Amino acid sequence: MTASALIVGFKELRAHPVEVVCTARSGLSTFEIEGLPGAKAIRAKGRILSAFTAIGLALPAQRIVAKLECAGDVVVGSHCDLAVATALLGELDLVDRETTSEHLFFGQFGNDGQVTRMSGAVLAALFAEERELALVAPAAQMAVLQNVPNLRTIPISSFHELVSYLKTGRHNDTEKHYKVERALPRVNQANSNRFWADIHSLEIEIIANLKQRTER
Repeated sequence: MTASALIVGFKELRAHPVEVVCTARSGLSTFEIEGLPGAKAIRAKGRILSAFTAIGLALPAQRIVAKLECAGDVVVGSHCDLAVATALLGELDLVDRETTSEHLFFGQFGNDGQVTRMSGAVLAALFAEERELALVAPAAQMAVLQNVPNLRTIPISSFHELVSYLKTGRHNDTEKHYKVERALPRVNQANSNRFWADIHSLEIEIIANLKQRTER
């Protein structure tokens, strides 16, 4: 069997669906992420394993592969962490596989299992709203994402909160996530890559336009 979770990748400054499919089979004990460039896959693997370790979980001695199924020209960054971890939890029967349906996952883990802010969240939110999906995203970005109308958000601050939500369907939807609207993050991608800098600039423009519509 397999388990899956949905994320988005980006092409020409638009969000496109990307499915993460995870399989666990008997064989040499490994964990691989396919569909990311080598260095990105290694870093993502390290962050996800650290998140598991942070809450006392260990991967079984199996051959585990998480594959990102998308066209080769669709760009996927480190925001895939939450989706890969979710598909992995489902494949290992640590959460119900069906709970991942009708959700879009977006976010990167820090080395301690905390979920960090990312460029691309606004475009992911628009994609989720259009397709009536609940968006599981960094809690620190909820104040910005609330500007997207008719969007159901699941604020997640850590891997522990993600696991808890997937198991219970409940999340820490407190007002503190929405009170202070921080500027969109100048995260690592935007600092080092023109593509992500363009995403960052576009999202600032989108939020400004959404606010103007609300104020009219």
